[in-house]
Amino acid sequence: MAIGTSRVTHVATAGTGWPGAFIEYRLLDGPDAGCHVYYAEGVTPEPGLRVGDTLLAGQAVATIIPQTSSGIEIGWGAGTNTTSYAAATHRWSSGNDAGNVASGPGKKFSALIEALGGPPGKIEG
Repeated sequence: MAIGTSRVTHVATAGTGWPGAFIEYRLLDGPDAGCHVYYAEGVTPEPGLRVGDTLLAGQAVATIIPQTSSGIEIGWGAGTNTTSYAAATHRWSSGNDAGNVASGPGKKFSALIEALGGPPGKIEG
């Protein structure tokens, strides 16, 4: 579900560079207005979801694919194609996933999800 009022900036189900779909939206209000949020890997976009759509807090964005081997990934997006904020700021590398250390923004996103009632993110590295 969308974590706030937002506008969809990217929806892709193939050629994403991720093992699955990539969906991103830009928050329009609240303390994180202007930030991008992405959902990737083991998800399917909600039917009819298109770039430019406005989402309301709590509105469905994607469905988790049951028992997908990759799991899902959510976090701050870079707002460019299918890049996470952590990758764009060189705080994450796919070549060394186990050695990556959670960044300040990553920890902030994890705390936000926890404050909204979801599970905090997995700390790697």
